[in-house]
Amino acid sequence: MCCFHKKTEAERNVDDREIIERNAKSVEALKVLGGETYKAKLGELQEKLKYLIPSTDKDVIRCDEKIADRLDDIKIALNKSGDAQSQKVDDCLQSVYITIAERGTKL
Repeated sequence: MCCFHKKTEAERNVDDREIIERNAKSVEALKVLGGETYKAKLGELQEKLKYLIPSTDKDVIRCDEKIADRLDDIKIALNKSGDAQSQKVDDCLQSVYITIAERGTKL
């Protein structure tokens, strides 16, 4: 017989804290990939991500996961070259800022 374990609020809070920390650290790698072009923008983003408040709310955690997905998209776009890719990086950065704002409304 299989038992399903429902996460407690404390466990969800720890999970969200880990996602936030991972997002902030992944921006550090993006700063290296982006070079001077995106260093300032990514530095600002890293500061915003670093100081997000962890939550137990499922919608907030979903926003943090969405941010992680967008950061992965940025990493892929930075590894490719071309003007279309730089536009994709800008679009993804904008999407991250919008998701951070959306996350703030759910707290």
